[in-house]
Amino acid sequence: MVCRFFRLRPDRFLAQLLCGCDGIHAGWNASSWYRHDALVPDAHRAGVSDPRQAKGHSQNRGKASYLLVPFIILSTLNLTHLSLKDNEPYTAVVFSDLALMINATVLFGIIYGIAIYYRKDPLTHARYMFCTIFPMFTPITDRLIYRNIRPLVEAAPTIDGSPIVPFWGFLLALILVGGLAFWDWKSNKRTDVFPAILGMLVLYHISVFTFHMIPAWRAFGEWFLGLSI
Repeated sequence: MVCRFFRLRPDRFLAQLLCGCDGIHAGWNASSWYRHDALVPDAHRAGVSDPRQAKGHSQNRGKASYLLVPFIILSTLNLTHLSLKDNEPYTAVVFSDLALMINATVLFGIIYGIAIYYRKDPLTHARYMFCTIFPMFTPITDRLIYRNIRPLVEAAPTIDGSPIVPFWGFLLALILVGGLAFWDWKSNKRTDVFPAILGMLVLYHISVFTFHMIPAWRAFGEWFLGLSI
């Protein structure tokens, strides 16, 4: 949506932004932002334009997303497996990264599912579709920080001495969603969508910093990363 607003081609914009990124992270980043660019703009128009546009969204891209989103989720899980499986012995940082990637994908699926549930309520549907961007915020913010704002790397919280740079992406996402919640309450007297998203994001962010300490998660991680995919 940002690319379209500024009349940029998403493929060229991503290529410049992700320059120097390895293949796995480039795939993770590009899939995250392409998903948003492909699905959100029409949903947004469905919420703010006339009913014919809302109907067009529902019948065209809305139905196409039923096939696209499961494919993206499975592809993202595969990328997660490929990027982490060779990091034996698995450390706390690996299990934290696993929570970062898998739980983001799960949360994206949940938000998308809620958006589809409200597909006959265009304003609510558009809000949830827009919010699918927030679980996938960190691939871009991490890359920008590592390339341009190195002091934030050293200032990030750590796990076993390794900086968890996604912390800053988490913080930015929470600020933006909090601002949207305040705006929606002041402008539209709505307190249903953005506060709910804020709560989901907080739980997701906590999981990235805590799941590596849970034996069940470590067992799941060893099983998942040991799969022959």
